[in-house]
Amino acid sequence: MRNRYLVLGLASIIAIAFAVPALGGPSNPIASSAASAKKLANKALKKAKAANAAATTAQSTADSAQAAANAAQSTANGAQSAAEAAQATADSAQSTANTAISTKFDTVSNVEGSPSPNDSTDKSVVFASCPGAQPTPTGGGFIINGGGAVEAITNFNTAYIGSWGVGALANGTSASNWTLTPTAVCIGT
Repeated sequence: MRNRYLVLGLASIIAIAFAVPALGGPSNPIASSAASAKKLANKALKKAKAANAAATTAQSTADSAQAAANAAQSTANGAQSAAEAAQATADSAQSTANTAISTKFDTVSNVEGSPSPNDSTDKSVVFASCPGAQPTPTGGGFIINGGGAVEAITNFNTAYIGSWGVGALANGTSASNWTLTPTAVCIGT
């Protein structure tokens, strides 16, 4: 029976030990430490959740930035391809133009027309005609020969229907004879 009282006494002491802090009595050091640890754990959990939310937001921002960078790279690659294609087209056009020029104007010749009569007339008009394969003059000129100083002056010097025409007038009252010879630069294929 004594054991019964002993167990009953110990149970009462244990019950009082737990009941006294609950009723505002002196606190149990183990319970106090456990409450402090729980409070600290709750704070740590709150901070961890906030850090996790910030990390999730940062990951989402990083994913968006990566997607934008990938799109920009794709656009840059497309632009590079377009630029290379345009350069190839330009190179081909330049080559075609160079070939056309070299084949189109492979014949350049200087043609001298018949001179005007050698006399002291007051005016003369003469033409240098380009040959059939070279129908268009690209330029021209003239030669005036005389017995002394300048015996004649030109009043026109121009292309005229597949030839180069030159007109000259006697210079003053000179009685010296002079001739006018036209020249033309002709191109052809």
